[in-house]
Amino acid sequence: MLTLPNDRRGALLPYDYCEIKINNWEFYRENSDGAGWASKLVYLLSELNLEINSIVRIDIALDGEHLLDIYRRRIEKRDIELLGRSKKEQWCNGWGENGLPAVIESEKEETDATKTILHGGRMTGFYVGSGGKSLCGYLKWQRIEADDKFYIAECAKLNGIGEKFELLELRLKNDNIRTIPGFEQPKETMKIWNDTKNKYVRREYRHPLNLDSLLKLQESSFLASVLKSQFENWFEFVPIKGDSKKSRRKTIEFIDWKRLETTELQRLSIVRKPSDVWLSERTSKGLITFAENPAIVECVRRELPKRIAETIDSNELRQLMRSVGFGIADFHHRRDWLEKQDAKIDRRSKEVVKISLKGE
Repeated sequence: MLTLPNDRRGALLPYDYCEIKINNWEFYRENSDGAGWASKLVYLLSELNLEINSIVRIDIALDGEHLLDIYRRRIEKRDIELLGRSKKEQWCNGWGENGLPAVIESEKEETDATKTILHGGRMTGFYVGSGGKSLCGYLKWQRIEADDKFYIAECAKLNGIGEKFELLELRLKNDNIRTIPGFEQPKETMKIWNDTKNKYVRREYRHPLNLDSLLKLQESSFLASVLKSQFENWFEFVPIKGDSKKSRRKTIEFIDWKRLETTELQRLSIVRKPSDVWLSERTSKGLITFAENPAIVECVRRELPKRIAETIDSNELRQLMRSVGFGIADFHHRRDWLEKQDAKIDRRSKEVVKISLKGE
């Protein structure tokens, strides 16, 4: 556990800022006591009474032999294509200063020079995707000595992987992390009293991560299951020839998922459901808008039970619709917002009347 005065860019950090850092070799270590890196982290957080409010990024790596062959086949033989809809693909040759493959060309801008490099067998890696979800594949064995990570080669050897092994690394950020079961962290809108404004204001609150979910990240079978679920319909390959619809063609299996002991893991949707406050705004505004239209008010009156419709006229129904609208807004502390919308609706109604009179 470290207390750092400055961040990586040299900016001064708050005096109470702390950072918990886990060395990379811990992820490859077999613990005799059965407690992995996540178990130790959960214990530390629990003892310090700390919570995880947000996970910025999760990287999941898969080491193995011939993992890049499927992509080489795609760009050299061109008899298969990527099933996913990712628009960004880049091929790589050589290494950048950061130790990752250096980009030479994008897939959509192939040149004769690119063909020579790729068919010469000197492709060092590729990138697929961008933003919140991306995949990097490269020749890991070429980086072992340069990065001084011989423990990775030793781990690969103990697991029966040859010396010239390759790596696929999935990178998930932001909302894409919440597609993993157990990492949803749903949002909730809270109403907090603001003394300065003398009214309730809305604040979005995300539930802290259940620390037990972190323990899953030290289970290789769970990580493999996440990889499999994230690859579905995104990083899968199908023959170019066949059914006119790509999704109906048989996918080409290039990873032995059974050997990795994967389980069926449903990828969660990241489509956000509308909040109760948003729904109340739409409903209340709709009610006062429709109340200004005599034809709609009359239609509503006709739909009422006969004994009620006979005792209420259109003007009374109009007032009732407005009252219901403001009642809904009051319940969610949005009366100020609705009053502003009401003024705009009233202004527009008067403008329509003026235009109609001019037309006549």
